[in-house]
Amino acid sequence: MQDFLTKYLQFHSVSLAEENEIPETAEFLRTQFTKLGATTSRILHTDRTNPAVYAVFPAQTADAPTILFYNHYDVQPAEPLALWQSDPFQLKMTDTHLYARGINDDKGELAARLAALQRLQAQGSLPCTIKFLVEGAEEQGSPNLDYLLAQYADLLAADFCLWESGGRNEQGKFQISLGVKGGVAFQLSVKTADFDLHSSLGAIT
Repeated sequence: MQDFLTKYLQFHSVSLAEENEIPETAEFLRTQFTKLGATTSRILHTDRTNPAVYAVFPAQTADAPTILFYNHYDVQPAEPLALWQSDPFQLKMTDTHLYARGINDDKGELAARLAALQRLQAQGSLPCTIKFLVEGAEEQGSPNLDYLLAQYADLLAADFCLWESGGRNEQGKFQISLGVKGGVAFQLSVKTADFDLHSSLGAIT
């Protein structure tokens, strides 16, 4: 799985960049899902923005529950590059940390899930059907997600879905998030004084 992660992180899958490797990243994932034993692995195109990748790993029994894992392969720009101590598109490993653009959001999470999938496969048949939807426009606010869910509702049908990541609280205990609030965009204009003022006089208008 380290080899997969190393190659995955090398793709410049910057969501809104004029020059990126979005198509190559999607095809790489489709191929990797097939190599891991997916019975279905395909690219889901949209008429809006970057495509998604879909894969299915079926359970042995038809009545087994189905889990849908959501991830995304697009990343934010790595600039300013001068602030990086290593190439952002090359995996750097230390004794305690991994460094690369997308290692934590969200390429590393997918690698962890695929490692768990491999462990289950090594133990025998899967206890449930596992589906993956790996989106290519999450960093844009997922403008094509509603289209994907409507257009491919049958493919994406599942008993429950797990989002891309999670976290721990101050005590180090794992947290389960039951939802997110979405995104908001706005422009903010601020007018201040043309020269330094004491904080008691520096009102914002």
